[in-house]
Amino acid sequence: MEEGRMRLLGETGASPAAPDRSLRLPALFVIWITGALAGLLWLAFQARRARLLVRRSRPAAPEDCPLDLTALALECGLRRAPRVRVTGALASPAVTGLISPVLLLPEGLAAALTPGQLRWAAAHELSHLRRGDLWVQLFESVMKCLFFFHPAVWVASRQLTERREECCDHAASALTGLPARESAAGLLTLLQRALPVSAPLPGAALGMGISMSGGHRMARRRMRRLLAGAPPDRHALFPWTAAAIMPAAAVLSLGAVRPSHGGGSPEARRILELESRVAELEGRLSTKTRRETLRENAEAAARARANRDTERYSPEELHAMELIYQEAKKRPDFDSMIPAMQPLFDRFPASNRAGCAALYLGRRLEGEERARLLTWAADSAGDCLFLDGTTVGGLARILLARDALTAGRPDEAAARLREARASHADGIDFEGNSIADLADALARELP
Repeated sequence: MEEGRMRLLGETGASPAAPDRSLRLPALFVIWITGALAGLLWLAFQARRARLLVRRSRPAAPEDCPLDLTALALECGLRRAPRVRVTGALASPAVTGLISPVLLLPEGLAAALTPGQLRWAAAHELSHLRRGDLWVQLFESVMKCLFFFHPAVWVASRQLTERREECCDHAASALTGLPARESAAGLLTLLQRALPVSAPLPGAALGMGISMSGGHRMARRRMRRLLAGAPPDRHALFPWTAAAIMPAAAVLSLGAVRPSHGGGSPEARRILELESRVAELEGRLSTKTRRETLRENAEAAARARANRDTERYSPEELHAMELIYQEAKKRPDFDSMIPAMQPLFDRFPASNRAGCAALYLGRRLEGEERARLLTWAADSAGDCLFLDGTTVGGLARILLARDALTAGRPDEAAARLREARASHADGIDFEGNSIADLADALARELP
């Protein structure tokens, strides 16, 4: 009986000392809601700072922005140009305003940059607007407020920021045609201007990625990519990929705080299933968004190429080109199209329309005429592009390589594939496939 009483006392005495696990989740909830509210309040404060920045700025005078911003915005794919204002509180250009966008220029920027560099910087900011990056940044900021405790959300946000800047750098270079060395020099100038500026960019604005909080390291990496002529990373994320990846990381984080019941528990299996689905989703999105990014950049390059013809030829000559092209396409067959299209090649061989016409005909013909037109498109019209971004020189080289491989000339095919990779790595075909991927796939068929 004494033994039973001692055992009973031991059991009842141990229970007050045992931790009440049911109290943990309410405590975690209090910590989470406090951190999330603090983050959202900070986000609201940053939005107010951005509005004050715009309010305290002044309208840009012609000498502040000696650019035809309306034309540049149209070339960039925007319906209208944003308002332009000047402020002394920033070191580099920035855009802000979800509903009514504003392009903010620092005081004295036009004097610090060459005209080409200024146009490149403006095209970079307009690319942010075309991609919808302000909305994406707002979404990222809310995710960071709600899931502030998860490092994966912060790492994903930082990577997205860097890839976003790289994509806009590349789009600006394709649109303006500015040499890599000059655009990198412009970035360096902006970095030097940022050194004495201590005020960071408000969270509700997007700039050139130049700041003292790590932006200088990103700028160095961007300058290296510009000088190397490297296109955006093949796995560079399309803006709204964040909408899938960041919440997925957050869901996994919530699963991680559940009590563990062993590796075979339903909770553990559910977490593994979620991880597998997120990995699969990331793979699909990276493939899809890479194609979309290539298409966007190629379309911007096509508009820039068409604009060069506008500057080079008179309106009468441009009209004559279009008339020849459209009349030739009315012919009943491709054999009769060739002589009808020949005046275009004879009178305007350097025009974008001539290069597109050569590829249009060459890919549909056979024999010597096909080889002649595709060779001319590859060697003499390599910089021409269709308005949908299709790269004339790159696709012509792929077709010539395929023909050479079929005819049993592997060395010639390999040479054409090397040319395609070297000159058109970021080009696309009519379906949006990467020229580099097409070259890699065809190279695997070489003996």
